[in-house]
This record gives sequence, C-alpha cells and structure tokens, in this order.
Amino acid sequence: TITGKVTRTWKQVRHRIACVAKCLGDNDVSQDDKIAILGANSAIYLESLFIPAWIGAVAVPLNTRWSDKENIYAIEDSGSSVLFFDDTFFETTEQIKSQSSVISTFVYMGEKNCPDWALSYNDMAYSGEEVVSITKGGNDMAFIMYTGGTTGHPKGVMLSHAGIFSSSSAIAMDCQSNKDDIYLHAAPMFHGADFAFSNAVSISGGSHVFLPAFTPTALINLISKYKVSMSLLVPTMIKMFLNDPSAKDADLNSLKKLIYGASPMDEGTLNLLIETLPGLK
Repeated sequence: TITGKVTRTWKQVRHRIACVAKCLGDNDVSQDDKIAILGANSAIYLESLFIPAWIGAVAVPLNTRWSDKENIYAIEDSGSSVLFFDDTFFETTEQIKSQSSVISTFVYMGEKNCPDWALSYNDMAYSGEEVVSITKGGNDMAFIMYTGGTTGHPKGVMLSHAGIFSSSSAIAMDCQSNKDDIYLHAAPMFHGADFAFSNAVSISGGSHVFLPAFTPTALINLISKYKVSMSLLVPTMIKMFLNDPSAKDADLNSLKKLIYGASPMDEGTLNLLIETLPGLK
C-alpha cells in the first residue's frame, strides 16, 4: 500500500491485520460477528476489509453516500455489532452511536485523538501481538454488501469466500494483473466494483494507491506521481479527467489498464480517451 511517504509491504499489512484481529478478540469480538465499515478510501480501509475474515467474522461495508438513517438501517438489518469509522464519518458515527441498538464496539480509524468510547485502530495495529487466522472459506459467508435500494429497501447480499475468490481470480486473469501492477482506488471502496478489482490486484500481489475524494486533478497527480498502471472509473470521471487542463502536460504513460462501467460510455468520449492514451487497454 502507498499513502504519501508511507509504504507497506504485504508482510507488514498482514502483520497489522493479525494484530488488530488479536485486539478485537481480546474485546469480545468473535466468529460470525458482523463488522460494519464506514470510511473514505485509504490503506487502513483496505486492511479493514481483511480483518473480519481473519477472526471468522463477516464484513459489512457501508455506503458513504447514504444518509445516517440509511446506514443505521443497514447496520440494524445486518445485525452488525462492531463499527469501524474514520475522521470523514466521525459525526455520522456519533449519530449512529446515539440511535443504533446493536453496535457495541466502535473502532476509530482516524488520525486525531481517539474518543474514549472507541478502540484505536492505530494502537491495535502497532500492538505487536498477532493472532492466528481462523480457517474459514468455501461457502462460509465473508461479506454482506448492500444493493442501492432503487426498487425498495436495500438488500444485504451475502457473499461467500469461494465466490469472492472465484470472481477475483477470473478478473485477475482477464486483466492480466500481476505483482508489478499499481492499482488506484478512485471509485469508492465500499462498492462492489472497486472491491472486485481490488481483490484481483491483491491476489496477484500488486500494489494499492488511494484517492479519498475524487477530483480530476487529484486523479491525474496520483497517476503521474506513483506510476499507476490500473484503475476503475465511471464515464463521468473519465470525461472530467479528459477535460482537465492538467491532463495535457501530465505523464500518464504508466496507465495501461482502465476499467469503466456503471453507465454507458458515449463514443466521443471513448475515442478521445483512445487518442489521449493510445497505449491504454
């Protein structure tokens, strides 16, 4: 993972995951518990997606675009007893704390002072004490991811370990993902699209760079600075990126693979993209 000047190897990421898992176990978080996650794109968010499985629990990524009421619905509906949150959603979490009847443990993933009603992610990650991962897999449930709720209440879709690994393997093969890939999380990490390609990069041993909030200039700067080779964008993001003045002078030749979806791509935008980055798949 790469965040500014902070880089971590897969071995270091694994150690941090095992340490946080140990501390959660010490605080009575156990197998089959549901662990909700609410945060902006970050290296810690990526780590937090692996932690529930390490202790045999289930991850529930929450929609960062939902209202407090909608996220409380997902928490109550899934029966989540733990909530990971960061600075972006501190006030939202305070509302959840006052209104949710099921959350008993809060984990603060931010960089400021940890509130006295939450556990500090950083303190746990640096505790130095690991726990051996619980062996779950196959048809065991790993994630609950919520639909958009366009035709009624959002539905919690249960995803198995085998299903996620199968999907990730297929994507890794189709995108020819490898350990030299540097993947930029520009789309929100709670979403199934970014989640799928993130896992493909992870099982290929690639690297991760994070864009907490999308702007075309920030996207261009990260691609240029970290020699990003792969990302996922929606057509609206691509249009904004192509129309940004800084795109003309930036070195974007490292970008070799771009996945788009969620809405149709008009032919004009697609042609302009091919002309701007002729080496892009």
